[in-house]
Amino acid sequence: MSLLRAAILIVSDTVSADPSTDKTAPLLIGTFAELGAKIWATPAVEIVPDSLDKIQRAIKSQTDGYGNEAPPVNLILTTGGTGFATSDWTPEAVKPLLHREAPGLVHAMLKASSDVTPFAMMSRPVAGVRHKSLILTLPGSPKGAKENLEAVIRLLPHAYIPQSNDPHLGATARARSSPYPMLSVADAVRKIWEQCPSPVPETRDMSPDLVGRVIAEDIKAAEAVPAYRATSIPPPLKAGEIARITTGAPLPEGANAVVMVEDTVISSTTDDGKEEKEVEILTDELEVGENVREPGSDVKLGETILKRGMRITSIGGEIGVLAAAGIKRVPVYRQPRVGVLSTGDELVDISYDGPLKRGMIRDSNRPSLLSLIRGWRLCDEVVDLQVARDTPSGQLEEKLRDGFRNHDLDVIVTTGGVSMGELDLLKPTIERSMGGTVHFGRVSMKPGKPTTFASVPFKDTSSGRRGDRLIFGLPGNPASAIVTANLFVLPCLQRINGLEGLGLEKVVVWTTSKIKCNPARVEYHRVVVGVDEKDGTLIARSTGMQRSSRVGSLTSANGLLILPLKQGDWRTLTAVETGSRNHEVVPTQLIAQLAKASQGDVQRSISLLAKANLIAKVKNAKYDGYRLTYGGLDYLALHSLQKANAVYSVGNQIGVGKESDIYVVSDEKGVQRVLKIHRLGRVSFKKGVRNKRDYARTRAQKERGAGSWMYMSRLAAVKEHAFMTALHEAGVSVPMPLGQNRHQIVMSLVDGLPLRQIDQVPDPAALYAELIDMIVTLAHMGLIHGDFNEFNVMIKEEAQPEGSGDDVQLVPVLIDFPQMVSVDHANAEMYFDRDVACVKRFFERRFGFVAESQGPSFHEVKKGIGQDSTRKRLDGQVEASGFSKKMAKELDAYMAEHGVDGDATLLKRPRAIPLWDEA
Repeated sequence: MSLLRAAILIVSDTVSADPSTDKTAPLLIGTFAELGAKIWATPAVEIVPDSLDKIQRAIKSQTDGYGNEAPPVNLILTTGGTGFATSDWTPEAVKPLLHREAPGLVHAMLKASSDVTPFAMMSRPVAGVRHKSLILTLPGSPKGAKENLEAVIRLLPHAYIPQSNDPHLGATARARSSPYPMLSVADAVRKIWEQCPSPVPETRDMSPDLVGRVIAEDIKAAEAVPAYRATSIPPPLKAGEIARITTGAPLPEGANAVVMVEDTVISSTTDDGKEEKEVEILTDELEVGENVREPGSDVKLGETILKRGMRITSIGGEIGVLAAAGIKRVPVYRQPRVGVLSTGDELVDISYDGPLKRGMIRDSNRPSLLSLIRGWRLCDEVVDLQVARDTPSGQLEEKLRDGFRNHDLDVIVTTGGVSMGELDLLKPTIERSMGGTVHFGRVSMKPGKPTTFASVPFKDTSSGRRGDRLIFGLPGNPASAIVTANLFVLPCLQRINGLEGLGLEKVVVWTTSKIKCNPARVEYHRVVVGVDEKDGTLIARSTGMQRSSRVGSLTSANGLLILPLKQGDWRTLTAVETGSRNHEVVPTQLIAQLAKASQGDVQRSISLLAKANLIAKVKNAKYDGYRLTYGGLDYLALHSLQKANAVYSVGNQIGVGKESDIYVVSDEKGVQRVLKIHRLGRVSFKKGVRNKRDYARTRAQKERGAGSWMYMSRLAAVKEHAFMTALHEAGVSVPMPLGQNRHQIVMSLVDGLPLRQIDQVPDPAALYAELIDMIVTLAHMGLIHGDFNEFNVMIKEEAQPEGSGDDVQLVPVLIDFPQMVSVDHANAEMYFDRDVACVKRFFERRFGFVAESQGPSFHEVKKGIGQDSTRKRLDGQVEASGFSKKMAKELDAYMAEHGVDGDATLLKRPRAIPLWDEA
């Protein structure tokens, strides 16, 4: 089950003026870590002065949600303002907000404090529920606040309120609208990734049954191929005489070339005419080694034949090289066990021979999904769990528990029972009966809107294996089930298998006919993709009517067509972005003016864009208005990059971090590149500080140090692109910058591994010296990376010329420049020393290498700036490129306030791997 979310609200004029004086929040966070680490996430902290209005605003922002960005928290703890001073307003601020009070919690807190001091009776605590959030007011004393929290923290999880309907209530009592927030497809996939277990390596016997498995570590040849001198074309020739030899057989000793039979004629035969006696060779171009394979000419002993992350395909190449190289045991990742379950009273099995009665439907989803999932070859076994009837008595729960317990399933895929009907039982069964967590229950897409994803805690009593098991609740309509399985179940299984490229491949296609866009949600239109015989371009042909219940729309389909926005909707989206430069919430009237469209057309476009999560209406706005979401900004930037020919098609996500997402993309010729999307605003909602959620750079926001997420994300991209361009032009080993628009950057793909994933190199001292030299070289150019560590250095292998003595050379490539500063920066020495120390610590920890010297001194290095005429100062060059000192200061302040460190975690196995075999 995912962790519950808490927020701490410090109410104090003193702490609001100087946050460093707060002593309460660290104690409360420590209490959560000590007594509720497996239940509660680290709480976010917000500080407000002793103001009734500001206290209420802060609480509402956490309980009611702010726009569509963050779900309400489960628990809010206020500290301070519960005494009798004239400025103590917390109980008066909180009590009117409560929908239900919780006097038992108040009694428990007062009793706990009264056991310590009689002054506890002077506190005025309040407790209760607002919407789905529990609110407790704690005293301002750090010691008292800690005592109050310790008294109730173990019981607080029981106050968590499930969102699903109670199936035991009547039809008139059930909710009439879904309580689950609508997520974009990208956000839904991200939630799935967060819950996926890490790949588990295992070793299997080498056999053709390994098809579909993913290699868990680099595999080196146990034998050379060929193991002896062999011929590849018959027959062979022994010096001075004739000898037949079959293809691949060992050469007779002394032979050094083979001639093909086609290049000879018989001059004479033996007396019986059965053997050649003399042969005339017709070619005079025969050389030593002709048609001979030397030992190891195909595969050398110890050569890497398959790399970690490669998949064993049914084509046969991987199995063939493993067999030829003498590999008996193969390191692969464990494959999950998956079950498929249909739900519904109306379903009959495909084996049913009788006539269908009124209300009966043949179960087509289960055999379709079993066929689909087995065809992926990503599962150790796919189990048919049959059908669960729609009975509140618990048959669905029994089927799910039986699948996890008796079949040891990791994932169960169900169809049906996920909508709003009184017999749609999946969500309440998971939340109320199995203690699970529904991570999302609605997705903005067509088909597949009610798609559900959940996790349930489970311990296998026989094996002792403990951990969350995953449940995908797919819609009951056939087309919806297949589409959502490809979009959500597939990337989950790929990640569990250790694959790095997740989801379906994305390509640009031309349609053979006009296809109408869905006006409300992103539509996945079933198509048949083929190649145009005239020009070789990819074309897509619709499979016909796309109604979600029409199983015929899946016939022959091999692709899902994502339909773009209409031109009018595009103008409206651009208008919202333009208005966001001066407005936190863009008024509808202004959107119409900027879009140069009528109010009616704009209202229609706004409704559609909001449903697609490209824009959002902000709750509690003083006027009717909207703001741009990250999805909308992504759409605008990607469109501009495509028009600039920087991106032609988008592939799979290969990295995710607190402040950025990384995707593989390609140009029009299919050359792979990297797309980095900066998302500095993502940290704001983890911090829980409302003034970090603003969307426009107003004067008030500047005064309190807050920044626009759009503006700051764009600044981060502009900065990274400027530094990358300057460094690449100066010959520093960095990716080649290929484009930048808004908050997105396109760069060349580095074919290597992050330094943190490598646990063995041939010469640690040489690599250490090269990295330290890189730090010094940057400083001589006027720059300091500021975050030079194993996360931001890639290592790639480059083949060396023959005769150099080495087959390959390890080449470090520097990436990620969010904290790069000039040597004239106020903290330049601290950043420089930190970069050097990070490299030293990593080499000591990982490779056991301890440098003899302390490393370069910043003051000594700074003296060398400008000494080498071949090295220009790049800090001034970056400023001249458009990234000004003012921008740098704004970005530095924002990043310092939000704790941005610039890391982006590649979706790879976290365990270190050997890059070099000393043998």
